[in-house]
Amino acid sequence: MKRRITLLMASVMLAAISSSAVMASEGIDAIIVADENESVPVESEETDEEISEEEKYEILIEAVEEISEDEPAAVQEAEDVPATIAESGTCGDNLKWTLKDEVITVSGTGAMYDYVPTLAGIPEEVTPWKEALFIEETGENLTVSAVIEDGVTSIGTSAFEECSVEAITIADSVISIGSRAFAMCAIKSIELPQKLTAIEGWTFAYSDSLKEITIPSGVKSVGANAFFGCSGLTDVYYEGTAAQWAAVTISSEGNSALLNATIHCQSSSETVQTSLAAGKISGLTNVAKGIKIKWSAVNNADGYYIYRKTASGSYKKIKTITSASTVSYTDKKVVDKNGTTYTYKVVPYSGSGEGTGSEKTTVRLTGTALTSVKNSAAGKAKVKWTAVSSVTGYQIEYSASSSFASSKTKTVSGATKKSKTLTGLTKGTTYYVRIRTYKTVNGTKYYSAWSSKQKVTITK
Repeated sequence: MKRRITLLMASVMLAAISSSAVMASEGIDAIIVADENESVPVESEETDEEISEEEKYEILIEAVEEISEDEPAAVQEAEDVPATIAESGTCGDNLKWTLKDEVITVSGTGAMYDYVPTLAGIPEEVTPWKEALFIEETGENLTVSAVIEDGVTSIGTSAFEECSVEAITIADSVISIGSRAFAMCAIKSIELPQKLTAIEGWTFAYSDSLKEITIPSGVKSVGANAFFGCSGLTDVYYEGTAAQWAAVTISSEGNSALLNATIHCQSSSETVQTSLAAGKISGLTNVAKGIKIKWSAVNNADGYYIYRKTASGSYKKIKTITSASTVSYTDKKVVDKNGTTYTYKVVPYSGSGEGTGSEKTTVRLTGTALTSVKNSAAGKAKVKWTAVSSVTGYQIEYSASSSFASSKTKTVSGATKKSKTLTGLTKGTTYYVRIRTYKTVNGTKYYSAWSSKQKVTITK
């Protein structure tokens, strides 16, 4: 498990600095962190000038990063030990979470747990899905979306901090969002729940992917550093009038990104009309029956229009979704269009009014099927499949787990290829194998659905 440097750690250190008048006058000699007997000197000249909160924060981030870059070899070796990663669990007294099809879903009733650090500086308990998102083979995090279902009343402190969550849907039952809940997050756009009344300090800090946010008119205050380091923020959609926005108490500390963004307010005459945020597609996936489209729910929508076009064509409406809570649809009319590029957009509507939608492109790919998997020689298995035209190649996945945990993959280039020998397999172990096709278009790989799995026991 790779060690993470969190904003959570820095904020605890920052609190310690703020509470000590001695540090302001004599400099910060050392900061003690969770590693035993490890300290990081932070040099500063003696001064009577007050250090601002942002300067303290930058000092701490640099100090903590030095720790990460100079870890003992023993720690690095420990990181290479595989961990058992859960894909479901609890995150509140009456809440559970699941990770399936690249979507984190939190369901149940009541408040989410807060995930806070110890005084040593490193969290004793990080959010459970953070480990589930880490891909050990690549050293990267799985990019996902998240859904907070109706019944959940809060999003805990640091709930999605440093998580590769690009899109999130939050039910209006949520009335509070904890500090640092989306700090250093990959989220690009977010629509806050209607019952929210305050945006806590550090909530979106260092989320430089965040480009737009929708804020309900019930929000009355924005805490210090709530949008600190959100350099990508360009548009704020406020669901109230300009006069109401002017009445919101916004801390000037660390919120320049929010204050410098374009604020879109309703005019007085618009307040009686329904405001719709833009429809955003969270995923396009090839499945056996076609292309599955997923999107984020939009508040105040009655439903959604789904549009599709080919690379050279114009948009055509292919489906009207009449339920605002429905957030997926499978386009079955493209099932036999192997190798064809399609672009989709999902547009919310309310009454006779229609919003806007962002585009997302994919390539329809037909999958293949395994014809045999046999233990061909010592430590080897020969995999055979049916060739498929109009593809770039095939990806084989194999694992000792039927759920493909800790799996390995092999890529085979060429549409006409029909077999591949897997090597380095362990005698006495049963392996599960599956395959899918892929096509590369303009440097991007698009994949088909996975085939049914087959298993082989290595007896040689």
